This record gives sequence, structure tokens and C-alpha cells, in this order.
Amino acid sequence: MIQRQFRRQKRYIDTTKDTQFSDAWIILGLILSIVGVAGNNGFFTAAGVALWIFAGVGWLWNQVSLAGLYYERDLSELRAFEGESIALTLRVRNQKLLPLTWLNIQDIFPPELPVRDLASIASSKSGQHKEMIVNPATNLAEFHSFWMPGAFQRLARTFTIDCSVRGYHDFGPAMLNTGDGFGFFSSKARLPGTQRLIVYPKIYSVAELQLPSKNPFGDVRATQSLFEDPLRTVGIREWQVWDSQRRVHWKATARHQQLLSRVYEPSEELQVQIFLNTTTFERHWHGYIPELQERAISVAGSLAALADEQRLPVGVIANGVLPGSDQPIR
Repeated sequence: MIQRQFRRQKRYIDTTKDTQFSDAWIILGLILSIVGVAGNNGFFTAAGVALWIFAGVGWLWNQVSLAGLYYERDLSELRAFEGESIALTLRVRNQKLLPLTWLNIQDIFPPELPVRDLASIASSKSGQHKEMIVNPATNLAEFHSFWMPGAFQRLARTFTIDCSVRGYHDFGPAMLNTGDGFGFFSSKARLPGTQRLIVYPKIYSVAELQLPSKNPFGDVRATQSLFEDPLRTVGIREWQVWDSQRRVHWKATARHQQLLSRVYEPSEELQVQIFLNTTTFERHWHGYIPELQERAISVAGSLAALADEQRLPVGVIANGVLPGSDQPIR
């Protein structure tokens, strides 16, 4: 209950109200009413009264237009690999008796990730106008959609997002614009919530990497480790003639009625450290070549994934930084 109340208080921010109904309309309605009553003209009287009624109803309609209105953005996956596709579902809920004849929503989408078949969907369904415009000032994609939610109605639309570019991609915030059905008044509000989609780099197979092998015959493990930790016993085995008496596990020997020796954990293990150079020119102020940089990042990610498959400790050090940070990647 506390979370619901908090969400309702913080659901919309920067709420503004606008109107096309100026003082001239009020004066016009007053003049029509006076002329109609003075001249005993029913048409002018009815027109003046109707203008006042429409203005009052429109004003009240606009005051409650944002009440009980919810907009949700749902990503099927928050993490994906380059080349994959995810589903994006937009939901609108109007939890009140008063319907909304028009609702315009402007949501911020990452411009690098295309929305599949957006034009065909917009043209095939009447009343569901959608378009995506890249704002040159902010370099952000503005996704515009038109809705007509009725009383206590829930609407949902699903789109496919192609994860074609690696990186962090943010969705939101959204701007909602609605008002009365007569077009006299309107209300705008911003929904501050954002969602982040992380697209991992493309992973290459060992054959695609075409890296020369340092050990062409494979990694041959020694039958006995060079260094062992005598304080950490990981198991037992049969006693060998070269085992010292300190290695004999006497409790296990008594239990199994045969000489058994301790197996110690190796004090050193194979580790993988990947050093990624993200620069593509000799001087950093020359810029960078996106294709070469993405290729290097994908190769580093592929090597890290290969080491993880072989259960090897792996680390990455790069001369790049994460978004919003000035510290190198370690």
C-alpha cells in the first residue's frame, strides 16, 4: 500500500495545463446570451449558454484527464547480445469512468536500435498513428503514438526491437498530452521512469577468431601440481611409494583399512587476463574508427566467454570507460 501511494505521488512531474479557450470566448458567450435575452432570440441565447456549458464541461474534463491514467513500458529482456531481437510492449490504462478521446504520448527511444516494421504497423491499423523522429538537438529518437482509451480500458501494443548496436540504451522518460474532447483545454505531464537495455557485443566462435594456438596439441595437465597448499585438503587417493608420512590421511586409512593419502589444493591456478586497447589511431584526438573498435571489443568479449566456458578465472582491463564514469575498466 505504501509503495502504491508513493508511485501515485511520483507518477507524473512537470504537469502543465494549456487552453485554447481565451477570454474572447467568455466575452462572446456573454454577448450572445445578452443579445438573445434582450432580443428574445432563442438561437443566440442557446448558443451563448451552450458555449458556457461546453467551456465548463471541458475545463472539468481536463482537470481529471490525467487522473487514473497509467503508461507502462515493458521490455521482454533487459540484456541481450548484438544481433538478437526483443519485444517491447507499451500499455495504457485508463482507470476512471471518464473516457479520453485523444492521448498523445511522446516516449524517448534509443536512436541506434530500430523498431521493426514501424511504418507497416502504423498504416495497417487505423487510429493507431505512430512515428519515430530523431531530434537533431538532443540526438534522441522521439517515439510518438496516439491512443483513445475508453472508460476503465486497457490498451497494449507490442513492437520488436532489433539489438543491432552494442552498449547501454535508455528508454524514457515519456511525455503525455491529453485533455477534453472539445479541444478547448489540454494537460501535459512527464513520466520520469526510465529503463535501460544492455546489449552485449557479438560473440565469435573459436573458428571465427582464427587465433594461432600457443599449444597446438592442447593443454596437457601434469599428473602432479608443482605447488600445493598443505592446509587445504580437497580429497583422498591411494597411497603412493613416494608419499611422505605427513601426507598419509590416518583417519581415512583406519576407516577404509588401506593406506590413503591427502590430495591438496594447488596453490596456483591458470588465470586469464585480457587487455583491451580501444584506440584505433595513434593520437586520441584523431577520433576512432567504429568498425575496428567494435571488432576489438567483440574479440575481447569472445575470449572472456571462452575462458568462462573452461571455468578459468578471467579479468578484463581496458583503456576505455563506462558511460557516466571517468574510471578505466578493470
